[in-house]
Amino acid sequence: MAITEREIAEIAGVSRGTVDRVIHNRGRVDPEVHRRVSQVAEEHGFTPSHMGRALALAKNPVKIGVIVHLTKISFFQVVLQSLKEARQEIARLGGELIIKEQRDIDADEQMKLLDELVADNVQGVVISPAQDARVRNYLNDLHQNIGIPIVTFNTDLEGLERLCYVGVDYVKEGRTCAYLMDLLLRGKGGKILIISGHLTQPSNHLRVEGFASECGTHYPNLEIVAMQFNNDEQEKSYEITKTMLRDIDDLDAIILVSAGHTGVCKALEELGMSEKIKLIMFDSLPETDMYLEKGVIDFVIDQDANRQGSLPPKILFDYIFNNKKPEQERVVGQITVKTKYIS
Repeated sequence: MAITEREIAEIAGVSRGTVDRVIHNRGRVDPEVHRRVSQVAEEHGFTPSHMGRALALAKNPVKIGVIVHLTKISFFQVVLQSLKEARQEIARLGGELIIKEQRDIDADEQMKLLDELVADNVQGVVISPAQDARVRNYLNDLHQNIGIPIVTFNTDLEGLERLCYVGVDYVKEGRTCAYLMDLLLRGKGGKILIISGHLTQPSNHLRVEGFASECGTHYPNLEIVAMQFNNDEQEKSYEITKTMLRDIDDLDAIILVSAGHTGVCKALEELGMSEKIKLIMFDSLPETDMYLEKGVIDFVIDQDANRQGSLPPKILFDYIFNNKKPEQERVVGQITVKTKYIS
């Protein structure tokens, strides 16, 4: 995506007002400052004609619709905040980002929100799609018959004709989790409880799939003795953890592949088992950072929520505004492992 005036100002070490005067040739600017700002703008592909196009679009802005689900949980709250920041940047370039929030994963609600975006005459859609054929068919119809490009993030949808997917390799995350769990249990194996979120959330299933596959190949002594679903709710995570620790005397470890971090950690602390039970969770958040520091969580595997919020609308805006296609149809982010010593 083209560089913004704010970014030029940061690189050149001047105010945005100075950049504005240089770009639009209004007001006096020190010659050396003028040269420095112009050089930064040129090196990063920013030209007055580009800004002129953006100003022309101010009367008829490029409209991009975004649907983000599970906004009740911490991870997607971070995604949502990044989307709102991207909305401000896109607005400066002559675009409009219309954000629709879902509390849960519901295909019917997602279809309704898509109807609203179409009624708003959006020219592109960013979506974390529900795993439902109706959603896939609706989006494919938008693309084929109206020419609306689609960018998916966090979750993808098989058979969807989209411009690209922005997210992470969840199977690889699961395989990484198996490796880390084997380290925690010192290669001796052990009994493991997995807590997941929604039956319809593919990221959860793919993490478990990757974990189970890696265990079958390299770590056969790691045994999944139970799998429970918490609907991404803290209280349910809390109750599941207490119940399973009561029912499974020799449980060695817990893996949480969804939301519900605080519930699991509180239960372990209350039962005095935070040292005995090894714990791996996903997504770096304020609550996971706190429990890492306390030693309740051993590892957190992160997928960068900020990137998943900021990058998809920028990719789509660049495609619509500059006819620039993304270099890859799967923009997969780096997996990061955090400990109490590395955060």
